[in-house]
Amino acid sequence: MQTEGIYMRADDKNSLITKGNELIEARYKLSLNQQRLLLALSTQVHQEHDDFHEYIVKVDDVAKMWGIESGKATYARMEEAVKDLIRTDSGLIYLEEKSGKYTDVTITRWVSSAQYRKGSGTIKISFDKSVKDFFIQLKEKFTQYHLSAVVRFKSSYSIRIYELLKLKQNMGKGGQFWRELTLLELREKLGIEENTYPKFKDLRVWVIEPALKEIHEHSDISIVQVDYEKEGRAFAKIKITAEPKNQLVIDYDDTPEAQKEQAKNTRKLPKVYDELLAVGISDTTARNWIKKYGTKRIARNLAYTLAMKQTTEIGNIGAYMAKIISQDIGEMWAKEQEKQAENLKKRKQAESKQDEQYEEQKRQGKAEKDKMIAIFDTFNDDEKGFYLDELEQRFKGLKKAKFELARQSYINTKSTAIFSEFFLDIRDLLGSHNLL
Repeated sequence: MQTEGIYMRADDKNSLITKGNELIEARYKLSLNQQRLLLALSTQVHQEHDDFHEYIVKVDDVAKMWGIESGKATYARMEEAVKDLIRTDSGLIYLEEKSGKYTDVTITRWVSSAQYRKGSGTIKISFDKSVKDFFIQLKEKFTQYHLSAVVRFKSSYSIRIYELLKLKQNMGKGGQFWRELTLLELREKLGIEENTYPKFKDLRVWVIEPALKEIHEHSDISIVQVDYEKEGRAFAKIKITAEPKNQLVIDYDDTPEAQKEQAKNTRKLPKVYDELLAVGISDTTARNWIKKYGTKRIARNLAYTLAMKQTTEIGNIGAYMAKIISQDIGEMWAKEQEKQAENLKKRKQAESKQDEQYEEQKRQGKAEKDKMIAIFDTFNDDEKGFYLDELEQRFKGLKKAKFELARQSYINTKSTAIFSEFFLDIRDLLGSHNLL
């Protein structure tokens, strides 16, 4: 295997990736390892070159760049990724261009050839000449980002959606930007076939949300808001609003020492900060609000917003909360909630006291009942008959009939139900004879 060519360096994580916008907007389907390999190669393509060169990568360097474990298994996966780029549809790019009422579709490939020497851990790859105009001597309509912004991504969808967002950011003038796509367009650009995640819920849960979470947490842009639009009864469009973070280049260092240093230098943010991010507020906006208004004001207005969301449809939650917090509308609501909570607490305390009194009465009643049963157990049959006869003479009508049944059950089966049903009467009887 020849060794002439441009070598990729393992420390190229902060290198700039430059791609033509037409390539970013194209339709193609790449695996995560194919994305990693092509982006690593892209760091070696320079604007001032007249043509592509042969680019040489060491799999160990690719693994180090992306923070993945190196070794035979990784080399085998990278080798398979290269093979698939050449022999399968995953290596195809579908470029579309409007031409009047028609759309011209050009099909091309990422790479034209690849060489690898088994056991060497080295791969030589040549980009296809047809994609040269999307990488070299770009004067306009191109997008740039640092490789460090995507090296922590674990999904190929995250990389694609990130690039689609960066394209819009680079076309803007700073600040917030947004990207709107039909769900069909999103599927096509991500290479997701119609029978894969056919239901909107599955597409959202398994593709869109994990990708946006990775972008928000690990890249140089924050996801501010995600809106889904319906056509009829079905969701048909997605609008993603984002904004740049303070840093331009992410310093990617996963060593234990670096993580300890970062943790030491990072000021712990209040709980309400995480709660704001959870409802779609951007990192920058959340920090600014906390600094300007304080955590208590933010917390009560966030609680108010979430309560209103249960009964009212809120479109742009960021804009809604900005108004609510600035006017502190949640203050009166919070006071009313506190008042209701206090009243509820008092009511529960009263109910608890009643329950305690009831339980105490039950306990005392049971103790008295057990005592009466014990007294009757000391009587012989004649004594029992005497006292029960006296008690029966006090009753008339239906009560007398019920007593006769209870008495019979007590004599025949030793059932103590009579002491519950005629508790007060038996207590009075025994009391009148000074037996209690």
